[in-house]
Amino acid sequence: MVVINQSKQKILPARRAGLNKHAQSCESDVSGNKFSDLGGWTKRSDNGSLELAAAKDAHAKLVKNLRDAGYKEVAEVVSRCGTRPLPTVFRVNIRGDEDNKRYLSGVCHCNSMICPLCARYYGAKRAEKLLARGEELARHIMGECDCSKKISSVTVLPVCILDGEAIHLRGAQMFHMVMTVRHHKGAKFRTLMDALRTVHRDMQQEHFWRKSFLGNVRSTELTHGDHGFHPHNHNLLILESWVDAEWFANRVKAYWKKKLKKLGRSCDWQPGWFTRVEGESIEQMVRYLDKAVSEVSLSSNKVKTPWNLPVEAYVEVYKTGKGLRWFSVSGIWKSDDTAKAENEAELEAERESKDPVLVSIPVESWNKLTIEDKLLVRAVVADKAISNADCVATVIGICFPQIE
Repeated sequence: MVVINQSKQKILPARRAGLNKHAQSCESDVSGNKFSDLGGWTKRSDNGSLELAAAKDAHAKLVKNLRDAGYKEVAEVVSRCGTRPLPTVFRVNIRGDEDNKRYLSGVCHCNSMICPLCARYYGAKRAEKLLARGEELARHIMGECDCSKKISSVTVLPVCILDGEAIHLRGAQMFHMVMTVRHHKGAKFRTLMDALRTVHRDMQQEHFWRKSFLGNVRSTELTHGDHGFHPHNHNLLILESWVDAEWFANRVKAYWKKKLKKLGRSCDWQPGWFTRVEGESIEQMVRYLDKAVSEVSLSSNKVKTPWNLPVEAYVEVYKTGKGLRWFSVSGIWKSDDTAKAENEAELEAERESKDPVLVSIPVESWNKLTIEDKLLVRAVVADKAISNADCVATVIGICFPQIE
């Protein structure tokens, strides 16, 4: 570990390592550049295969756009995510492993699903937890578990053991279901979200849902286009083996149409809104499941993500979206691990790991950096093409260019 001490100034500077060109020739995207000399870092990932490199680029663009549009207070708050030290720390650390996966440790995050840094991190963590649980459920559904050795069924149906309890899972059906509200230009974000949330909540209490349902993962995604805000729910739904899928889908359609009409709205059903997650083997089913999980965890890449909203629309979501719950798990999808995925605070606690500290920067020195330099440090840290040793030298060159 390298600990920066400005008073001694005896650390090999980035200039001598021949890497200070990053600090001298590259400016952050806040200044309009795209870190072109950083080895294509925007296409790489760090911290557990997350696409945080691209997220950092998007975050820098977002801060710049907010500032340019005059929303300086919002821009200031947004810029603190991933750059402002936690109140209790004395040093900002760069941690990493032998595979050049690195990240900043000891900095605040905004815990917002409309922040590119936080949303992509939470999405990836949720996908990781959901896929592990999904693989477990798939083994039971496909009959490739060893439950028959642990329990003798007292019915004609095979019984599995899930989380210590007996349950019939053989032949259960898994679906990816997208629920939406018809939107039009000028509709308020919160009005659409409240309608979406109300109908989904009430539907879960209906008899047809409760007698058919085994488990569900629900996430709310927000995109924006020519017709304004487009919030919609992704569901990874598991139904009982006996349920007729067409009957269930028609009941859902009828319910949404009826409830939204009472709210003065309507729904729009697109092809593929209700698709089965299937496979002839456990391996094939898991491959299909992986695609569905990327949608329901919001870890898949989307062109029109919340941070790419027009600035005025972003600020509307920022100001009126407080307290919204973007993700939930229920039924057999819920385990000790997936339950943590519901809470951003729980996921945030997993961000800090025990990976070795590569370089440690005093908080007082970090706070003297401009936001551009802080974003540049993040870019260098995210670039897996740079070795750990060269990353340390480059960061020192950015933070302490006066050291010779």
